[in-house]
Amino acid sequence: MKVNDYMTKEVVTVRRGTPLREIIRTFKEKNFHTLPVIESDNRLVGLIDFSDILKVFEPYGSEVHQILKTIPFIDAPQEQNLLETDISAEMGILVVADDIMSSKLVTISPDEEINRAYSEMKVHDTERLFVTEDGKLIGIICLFDIILSLFKESGVI
Repeated sequence: MKVNDYMTKEVVTVRRGTPLREIIRTFKEKNFHTLPVIESDNRLVGLIDFSDILKVFEPYGSEVHQILKTIPFIDAPQEQNLLETDISAEMGILVVADDIMSSKLVTISPDEEINRAYSEMKVHDTERLFVTEDGKLIGIICLFDIILSLFKESGVI
């Protein structure tokens, strides 16, 4: 059983310059939690998940907050309530995918075995892998796809 046989081939993506407003709209309309970021030639360059969007509304990065907590005699800033955050309309246009995406990508070849995909998911503590050929996104495979493949292989469905 190969990844190519069970991956989703029509993947909803965004480009580096996609504004935050459009990214949020895509999350809402498609009910997704992760969006791959691609170049115009379909080369995979990053991913955005819901937590990346939440980070936009932090007044300073969470890493800075954690560092300040560990330094003695420095009062770390108080946690800010997301619902009390002042969000300007300009953020929806000025913040783009390239500003918030993560470039830590876990990819797999379409020719790999399903077992290998599952192993990679376990090693990288993720439920999805981006399927690439020559760096270009051609699909995505999720843990659910692997479970379905096992059910099909055993004749359950």
